[in-house]
Amino acid sequence: MTTTSPIGQTHIVSEGSGPPLVLVHGVGLDHTMWDAVTPLLAQQHTVVRYDLWGHGSSHDPDGPRSLTDFVDQLVSVLDTLGCERGNVTGLSIGGLITQALGVTRPRRCGRLAIMNAVYRRSAEQLAAIRGRLDGVVNAGMEAMVQPALDRWFTAEWQTAHPAECQHVRRLLRANDIHAYIKAYGLFATDTSMDGQLSQIVAPTLVLTGDRDVGSTAAMAQTMSDEITNSQLVILEDARHIPPIEHPEATAATLAQFFSPAHK
Repeated sequence: MTTTSPIGQTHIVSEGSGPPLVLVHGVGLDHTMWDAVTPLLAQQHTVVRYDLWGHGSSHDPDGPRSLTDFVDQLVSVLDTLGCERGNVTGLSIGGLITQALGVTRPRRCGRLAIMNAVYRRSAEQLAAIRGRLDGVVNAGMEAMVQPALDRWFTAEWQTAHPAECQHVRRLLRANDIHAYIKAYGLFATDTSMDGQLSQIVAPTLVLTGDRDVGSTAAMAQTMSDEITNSQLVILEDARHIPPIEHPEATAATLAQFFSPAHK
């Protein structure tokens, strides 16, 4: 399935039945990031996954990338589904997009889950991610692959799950470097949501891992404190991508929050 907007086409995958639940992946990955949790969530939902601009099978529009571009893409997916109000889960840059949807398009939001997202980063944290961006610009994609895995997954998990690690490596290596730099550059520099989350009125789940070094538990606590109608979940022994590292716990948490019993 594809949806067409003024700036390009979006690749969409839909599975299951029930109320739609849209999943937004992290930078450098694609909709397959959610493979392990989709069968569990699809028992109660029509699980809708799509590739962000410049990722997977979606178009890479010309010019620089803005947060508004990604929010508009998400809204176009909701339009394609016929959803006036969408239930949305976003991780990492997907979490930033979900924040922005809640702040700027409140009438399009049903329930929101903001996963492993950044918020109110310190000067030191911003400098670190900008340094990683410079590393990709200067040394190419391959130089960032293993460091990314080390930030995203615990060493113990990597040892125990070689096939899953290899899948993530393939996704990262498959990126067009120019599209990746546009998306990662946005993620590394955009702080427009800082101080704005009190404007989110949708019921919101804020979730991260207790060992996530970039999207920290402290950031998640701050987000939850500022969003009036929110709940906070910190997954134990988890880093940056719980849908891959801890799929059962992630799916159970999301299934409970997005249960059709919640009206």
